[in-house]
Amino acid sequence: MSDRPFGVTALAVLNVLVGIFILFIGLSLPFASGLPTVFAAVAFAEIVISIGLLLGSTWAWYFAIISWSINIVSGIALSLIGSSTAIFSVLISIVCIVYFLQKHVKEFFEI
Repeated sequence: MSDRPFGVTALAVLNVLVGIFILFIGLSLPFASGLPTVFAAVAFAEIVISIGLLLGSTWAWYFAIISWSINIVSGIALSLIGSSTAIFSVLISIVCIVYFLQKHVKEFFEI
C-alpha cells in the first residue's frame, strides 16, 4: 500500500464531520418518530467508512462510492421537489466519485 493521498485524508475527515452533523440533527428530532435511530445509524456508518478510508481499506472505497451515489440520487430527487441547495450536494458527490476513480487513489486502496 502506498502513502495515503491528501485528498483521501481530507474526504475522510469531512465524512467524520458529516457523520457528527447527522448525529446532532438526529438527536434534535422527536424520539417517538424513530428518526433519531435512523440518523444515528447513518452517522455511525459515515464514521466507520471514514476510519476505513484512513486505513486504506478496500471495502471503505466501495462503501464511499455507494454513499456518494446515494447522495447523488437523493440530491436529484430533492432538487426536483424544490430544494435549491441540493444541487451543490450532487456536484460535491460527483467530484468525490471522480477523485476516487483516479489511478493513484485506486492504487492506495489496492483496487
